[in-house]
Amino acid sequence: MTPNKYALLEAAVSCGSPFAGSERAYRAIAPRLIERLGADRVSLYPMELRTPCADYPADLLHYDTVCSVSEELRRNWLAAYAKGEFPVTIGGDHSVAMGTLAAAGETFGADDLALIYIDAHTDINTIESSASHMIHGMDLAEALGLTVPRLKIGRNDADIRGENIHFIGPRSVDDPEWGILEQAGCTCHTGAEVRRRGMNAVVEDVLRAVRGKKTVISFDVDVLNPSIFRATGYNIPGGLVPIEVENALLLFFEEADVAAFECVEYSPAKDPDGTDLETLLGILACAIR
Repeated sequence: MTPNKYALLEAAVSCGSPFAGSERAYRAIAPRLIERLGADRVSLYPMELRTPCADYPADLLHYDTVCSVSEELRRNWLAAYAKGEFPVTIGGDHSVAMGTLAAAGETFGADDLALIYIDAHTDINTIESSASHMIHGMDLAEALGLTVPRLKIGRNDADIRGENIHFIGPRSVDDPEWGILEQAGCTCHTGAEVRRRGMNAVVEDVLRAVRGKKTVISFDVDVLNPSIFRATGYNIPGGLVPIEVENALLLFFEEADVAAFECVEYSPAKDPDGTDLETLLGILACAIR
């Protein structure tokens, strides 16, 4: 189903990651989406750019800034959904998934919410397991209720159940994360599995698993192969190609009950000629139509 109106939600933060630049992604992407969709099909929820906090705990870097963005995003998501708009979050680093999932979990309930996470990473480190202490690598642990209370966004202890999280494309997973994934009951279709089985087979598995649930799709551009797309902080060989992501999104939006979408980690500063933005807009056209 094609929504009547999209809510473009800015998540203006990059200090949940080691790399600046993605905090400006909304300002590069949103005008192009408005141009394509038409102003009457879009509501805008801009956000003031946050200055990274000067003081923060050593185990949760830039904690105040990151959490304030996710809390504002949560409020905007809930307001948009209450108006019958389809929420599209444009980040920012992947810490912003804390705000998206907090809102979705409060709206649909943890048992009835599914997540399709298309990313080079699994972002499920806890505060104890994280070596970097960057919050963009902890957002799913937060959504599962596995983190410390001070990192919690929204009303719920847990926004989603592990068995309802389905990864597509990871190829850089920290050793401790494998144990967390197994304990939580998540399903992980690695990049190697996509290469071996083909994207269509993986998508069919995921579609069966999310049937009957409201589904959020979270797309991190670093899942893409850096030989094709480099405008992000992590350029890890062996990634997906755009047509694979495009075909997956088309199938998910046709056959799953998709209730929200987010795109994160695009950095306009790393894309001076706009080539990667054109690639990204082609991918987004399969989700935002």
